[in-house]
Amino acid sequence: MESIDRLGRNYDEIIETVNYLKDKNVQLMITSLPRMNEVIGNPLLNNFMKDLIIQILAMISEQERNESKRRQAQGIQVAKDNGVYKGRPLLYSPNAKNPQKRVIYHRVVEMLEEGKSISKIAKEVNITRQTVYRIKRDKGVILTSGLSMQMRGSHSVSNPIIYY
Repeated sequence: MESIDRLGRNYDEIIETVNYLKDKNVQLMITSLPRMNEVIGNPLLNNFMKDLIIQILAMISEQERNESKRRQAQGIQVAKDNGVYKGRPLLYSPNAKNPQKRVIYHRVVEMLEEGKSISKIAKEVNITRQTVYRIKRDKGVILTSGLSMQMRGSHSVSNPIIYY
């Protein structure tokens, strides 16, 4: 084996795998640590030293993995703050790549403004109800920002009701 961290994702998994291999009388050879393959005169001391080295390496391996994940999360957060990391683009949105899906998005918005039910909209345009709910949620953000407000009934302007 090239490195001890290939035996598991964390300290416990590595130790569990090493113990399993020991129970099966499999000799573990780590090529990146040739000293591990040398035999010390006392077999009891030999086993103790190897176990100790494996445990230390497993602990270091887990710490490196955790540090790597922390740095990755930090980098993603910086990218999000800079507007670089945005996740997967939405299939149905006003600026979707596929023009047909843009048309469907606008049709769903139109139908929501008409007051049609979520189920009817989903069936009519052949998308899932969850997608309609997502469009409704996103559209709600647009409505409250003042770009498109629809007034219904005889509500006064001082107390508008916004439907979305």
